[in-house]
Amino acid sequence: MFFLKVPVERVPILIGKEGRVKKYLEEIAGIKIHVNSRTGDVTIDPQDHPYEALKVRNVVMAIGYGFSPENAMKLLNDNYIMEVIDVKDFTRKKSRMIELMGRVIGTRGRARKELEELTDTNISVYEHYIAIIGEYENVDIARRAIEMLLKGSMHQTVYRFIREERRRRMYRDVGIYAYYEMINKGP
Repeated sequence: MFFLKVPVERVPILIGKEGRVKKYLEEIAGIKIHVNSRTGDVTIDPQDHPYEALKVRNVVMAIGYGFSPENAMKLLNDNYIMEVIDVKDFTRKKSRMIELMGRVIGTRGRARKELEELTDTNISVYEHYIAIIGEYENVDIARRAIEMLLKGSMHQTVYRFIREERRRRMYRDVGIYAYYEMINKGP
């Protein structure tokens, strides 16, 4: 059994219209989900499917962190993970916390959209958390980029870091990482 708590305002999203999201998760994983709509308490009964129950737990947590069910369900794929950054780790002042989260979101959501596109991830900013869903290496790059923003780096510097990191990993993946390092070291 897994016991979790999701924010009460996220419960309708977890359940879905006419219970569709909850039913889908139960059917696809062969488990049972019990949701207390007043408290946000969620119980996941594995019913002989512990691994699937663990994946569903991650989906429920992602919905609790502000993701849409469609994006949260990416966690059913073994290649996807979720990482959560607590903005309280960077400041305790509420006004500064709002400012830092605003840096990640950007004007009209442009910074978040750019981060998502550059890293091929999904990013949710909810309460004082920033959650990232994607493949491991992409989530790692996105997390490092978001931490750079939270520490005060300029947006263009962060975007340049992401592009360079992706380029470095691409060269590594095709086996010419050593050559790439050599030509960029100089004399």
